[in-house]
Amino acid sequence: MNFEELIIRNPRGKCLARPGVSFTFYCDESLHTLSPRVAQALNVFSACVGANTLQTFFNSEGFARPLSASQRARDLANLQQVPDQQHAIIIEYSSDVEGWVGDFGFSYHGADFSHYLYEDNRANYLRLDFPANAISLFGMDELLALFSEIAQILSANFANGGFTFQRSSATQGDSTRKINRFLPRFVGFDPGYKDVMDDMRGRTFTAHWVNYIGGNLIAGMGGQSHILQVLKDAECRQAGQGVFIRGCRFPPVGDINRQARDIGQIPAVSRLLQQRRADITAFGEPTGKFDGSAWMARLDSLPCQPWDNETFYHELKV
Repeated sequence: MNFEELIIRNPRGKCLARPGVSFTFYCDESLHTLSPRVAQALNVFSACVGANTLQTFFNSEGFARPLSASQRARDLANLQQVPDQQHAIIIEYSSDVEGWVGDFGFSYHGADFSHYLYEDNRANYLRLDFPANAISLFGMDELLALFSEIAQILSANFANGGFTFQRSSATQGDSTRKINRFLPRFVGFDPGYKDVMDDMRGRTFTAHWVNYIGGNLIAGMGGQSHILQVLKDAECRQAGQGVFIRGCRFPPVGDINRQARDIGQIPAVSRLLQQRRADITAFGEPTGKFDGSAWMARLDSLPCQPWDNETFYHELKV
């Protein structure tokens, strides 16, 4: 499989969306208590990828600008102590020097929920983006440790990670249609559609390569011992106040044209998450063009495959 064929560009050749490995964290807390821990997560992420890897940020007018050390310091200070009168924070950093979708990205959307139409359902959201070859760049153990560490730092309600169609707020609309055409074939991919956060309070999203179920959700799924038993053929363990789940050894693409033989135990994870799954029907297009509910349930009826999918992963040549 050639990952280059999944890159979506505009007529000028600029990247609107790209396949990569992403970790996404959904948190039920208000930005005033959550944001200081997002600052900690930013420092952990930067230490992993390199202090100078993130090159641009989006200002309050939505324009990409160079990310200077002083701008980063201002953002960190604001995260560490959000003023009471501030109701929302959006921080989007990219490694692309022009602000398009680069190999690395950091995207935080936080709110106090008070002025949102969907305040009963909205969660706050952090996504960390890596290249598709992140495992060879950083090592499997290091990458998984980072996912688990940040999920615990944030006390995430739910988190997942694996291959994702990465995009920014600026490119989300322009890339939606093409991404939605890929999703039914590559069932191992996350759509990278950030607006699902409007429906994620106290809920789970789709099952992915790695998943984290936070303490608030565990009881509603039968408790930790039940989860460990149901997913005994996957990697499943306690992680702080939550449970870490790895559905297969390597991140799958889940190519339906090849019987999705690399999806490991992810269908079993999907069936577990089903009981608390968010009711999301749209991913930027009307249901008549893309059935979001069917996509969310796409793995429920599939048979599990062997957890060790290393052979299929190496065939990808990422």
